[in-house]
Amino acid sequence: METSFARRLILSSLLTMLSFVVSAQKETLVIGQVFDRFSQKPVAGATVQFKNTSISTITGNEGYFLIKTNSPAAKIMVFANGYKPFQIRIKRNSTLGIEVWLSPIGPAAIPLEKVNEDSVSRRIVQNSILRRTFNSPPSGRNPSTVSDRLKAYAYNVPPNWMNDINARKASVWSPDSLFTVPLFISDKIYRQPNFPSVRLDKDIIRNNQITILPLDKEYVEKMLLLLTLQQNFYKEHVEILGKYFLSPLAKKAFKHYAFFLQDSSIVNKRKCYSIGFRPKQRDALLLTGSMTIDSLTYGLINIDASIPKTLPINFAHSFNIKQQFALNKDKWDYSSINTLLVLNLPLPVGPHQKPVLGVIDKELLFSPPKHNDGDLQQIALMRQKESKPASDSIYSGVIQLNKTRFMHEVKWVTDLLMYQYAHVGKIDVGPINSLYHKNVLDGSTGAFSFRTGESLWKNFSVGATLGYAFDNHTWKLGGQVLYRFPSKNFQQMQFSYSKNAYRTGFSEDIMLVNENKVFLSDDNLFSTLLRIKPNYAVNEVSTWKFQYEKEWRREFKTTLTLFDNRYFSNPYVSFVSQGEPVYRILHYGGKLDFRLSNDQLIWDEFFGRRFLSNHFPVFHFQVEGGKYSMNKVARNYGKIQATVKQSVDFIGGMIYYTGETGCILGKVPFPLLSFSRGNETLFFSDCNFNLMNNLEYVGDKYANLYVDYYSCGLLLKKIPLIRSLNFKEMFSLRVAENGLSKKHLEVMALPSGSQTLNTPYVEAAAGVYNILSCLGIQSVWRLTHRNDPNANNWGMRVLFYVAF
Repeated sequence: METSFARRLILSSLLTMLSFVVSAQKETLVIGQVFDRFSQKPVAGATVQFKNTSISTITGNEGYFLIKTNSPAAKIMVFANGYKPFQIRIKRNSTLGIEVWLSPIGPAAIPLEKVNEDSVSRRIVQNSILRRTFNSPPSGRNPSTVSDRLKAYAYNVPPNWMNDINARKASVWSPDSLFTVPLFISDKIYRQPNFPSVRLDKDIIRNNQITILPLDKEYVEKMLLLLTLQQNFYKEHVEILGKYFLSPLAKKAFKHYAFFLQDSSIVNKRKCYSIGFRPKQRDALLLTGSMTIDSLTYGLINIDASIPKTLPINFAHSFNIKQQFALNKDKWDYSSINTLLVLNLPLPVGPHQKPVLGVIDKELLFSPPKHNDGDLQQIALMRQKESKPASDSIYSGVIQLNKTRFMHEVKWVTDLLMYQYAHVGKIDVGPINSLYHKNVLDGSTGAFSFRTGESLWKNFSVGATLGYAFDNHTWKLGGQVLYRFPSKNFQQMQFSYSKNAYRTGFSEDIMLVNENKVFLSDDNLFSTLLRIKPNYAVNEVSTWKFQYEKEWRREFKTTLTLFDNRYFSNPYVSFVSQGEPVYRILHYGGKLDFRLSNDQLIWDEFFGRRFLSNHFPVFHFQVEGGKYSMNKVARNYGKIQATVKQSVDFIGGMIYYTGETGCILGKVPFPLLSFSRGNETLFFSDCNFNLMNNLEYVGDKYANLYVDYYSCGLLLKKIPLIRSLNFKEMFSLRVAENGLSKKHLEVMALPSGSQTLNTPYVEAAAGVYNILSCLGIQSVWRLTHRNDPNANNWGMRVLFYVAF
């Protein structure tokens, strides 16, 4: 199937060439393409005619036509066997390009729930289901040489967005005066070491990628591949956009699909049956399309499947996948896979303009290995035959677009939102979160933070922070030096100093569960604006830190940290040891963290390297040792902790879970103990306890569990008035358990109100998300410890979330 982009490109190219010919004449010229509205395939052999004239033409194999007249014709009629006649009004004496969508009058036009089966198609499909295990390509089987092409572009972009002349040159003009803007293209050829192979290693023969400036190539490619996963229709379900659709070859297929025979033919002396399938229920996660099945092996020769237009899925405009199979030693292996995903982008446009669409076009071509690189030659021929006219235009368009001022401005905004740094000349100002905070200790505090930018040094950066607390009239200072080694595997070194007010008991251990935290302090710009009550749980801390990170493999990274801390007492959180006040605690030591993951997706930008979520567990194991001293007491201590987090997709939605556990060895003052992380803001946090106060529960050994379930709309989609809003349910659970040895109380008394948990703390939440496609509201209940002092037993929290 030609992509919409390719169609418009061809039409606009022809229009451009022919416009010079017709400009001096009063002539009406129409170039277009005719499609089947249901299957979205081109219609060959259709008759296109100017109404009330004898002027007509026939569409070609790809549904294209060109027709012109000198008469003042105002309408075009389109006729094709098996389709309803179609007419469209046109502007006289003009040159224009159109797309014609014909409605079939055969089985495809029957309402979805009324399609009637026939005995032949039922028998063929039943045998194919029985032979699923034999015909299914083994999991992980990598068939030889692969051509992998992936393209992404924005479609229907309004002209007023493209004021930069270079941006207009980089885009492709459409007949309706809208623009197609290239975003990304990847062109790869690789060969497996063996055939058939279940090994993941590949010999890369060609690897050509380019993307627009703000986006990392690896990030874009992996995210697009997540949206266009390769489906195996021999399995019970196929995953599309994070949802699990029942396969037309599932064991329960006859209960949910209607099958009908479309055609039969002889291919390579084998009888083949083309069978259409339609959902029996409109709102179910079912597909529509057709498949061709071999009569001897009952294996798929090809399948063409789409998401029905009647099924509302956020942002999804359309989705189509085509798989072609080739017979190899009585087994049907993949020959080609084409996936086309069109997304409705939530971008503001004019009231009468078309919505901006994002198009992702993925093409895989396979070829068995041959001697003398015959497989590569075959792939080259296949790719040339199946090539899209837009390929070169997209590639050159991305290069041109990256030179524009518009894209440099987009990169500036992206870095500000993602990394909280604003590029100003040779320096980066930020993090933005650190510019202002307020607590009872400092009062209102303003700060200016900056670092040298990538435009000055690519592998080296120097930064500083200067702030002033207006209530206690003190200066807040900080600085850092960063160096990234120019090695193949990631290596980075950092030396920093800071003096600021932090939540009492706060430590960098939160980075094990929230790895992308930019500004470590809980007192920041956003938390200050959204705080429910003043923050009394704060102490001033000065810190020297040296950190060295090394990524041995993409799956394994170690981080060594050496630190020297000073914690200072204050009237709100005072330090008292054996009845004597303690002015400050000296604390120094080191820790070593081991991070283990699989198929980790990383956004790598200057010193803003960030881990993005994947479907595999991420493990951290960290050991820490050091020494503290206060007054005339000095002791050693140790700490061990481990975390795991993962997101899991399944038929009913997705689950995010995080687990953490640890213990502290030796006697330590309470700032070195483990306080359960509370949340005193209006935002819902995925790694804090949302109804817990700061300093409420403390321990020297602990175990915490955080679980969030995002449904596919299991309940709300059944309510008629709510269903159209596409709201979805979200449920959360938080569990904390800890214990505290009395030996720590001999070192220092606990803050007022702090206690240990005798029984597990549990809180649960229920709410809706997908409000305006990005917001959610949670109602949170404390299920245990409801009678504890200052307990918050119920509250409302807001979250940001975007899902398909």
